[in-house]
Amino acid sequence: EYNDFFYKEATLNPTNLRDKADQFEATVVETFRENPDLEEKVGFRSLPSGDIFYISRPIAIKDESCLRCHSTPDIAPKSQLASYGSENGFGWKLNEIVGTQMISVPAGKVFENARKLQFLTIGIVGFFLVLAMVILNIFVKQTITNPLQKMSQLARQISLGEMEGEFPQKSQDEIGILAASLNRMKVSLQMAMEMLNSDTPQ
Repeated sequence: EYNDFFYKEATLNPTNLRDKADQFEATVVETFRENPDLEEKVGFRSLPSGDIFYISRPIAIKDESCLRCHSTPDIAPKSQLASYGSENGFGWKLNEIVGTQMISVPAGKVFENARKLQFLTIGIVGFFLVLAMVILNIFVKQTITNPLQKMSQLARQISLGEMEGEFPQKSQDEIGILAASLNRMKVSLQMAMEMLNSDTPQ
């Protein structure tokens, strides 16, 4: 899972020259030295093999026991001197920032994960937008469109003289108020027609 990651403890004056900081890493170490409160630095770096994304943290000498191996060669373990010599990795001081822990990964991997996250986010947002539109459409249909269609059909029947129907009034909102008004209009129309029929000579 982590075979694309690369880890290095880049040090300005390392015991093992394999850990010696290159020019870019040395610049990062100097940044930590100039900003002691800085705990982490992230960014991109260009290499011949391609761009990489890195995360670095300072290596500081916090324990005096470290100085036994890195202060002067005369007190260093003989096994250390036999393996690495007496020229490198000495002169360190307590609380000094001597290097940086750096983890890096190809930038393409970072951008690929970012694209996946972007598509996932767009998909989730799109799903909820579609769901909201469906729910809103059902709500509008049940509360507005269907009642208005029924009122339109009843109004057409009343206009043709069919007075049996009645406008349903199930709510107190604008649709309910409209239904009540149409019902009153229907009753008034019925009364007017009855009065008109009673005044008509036989």
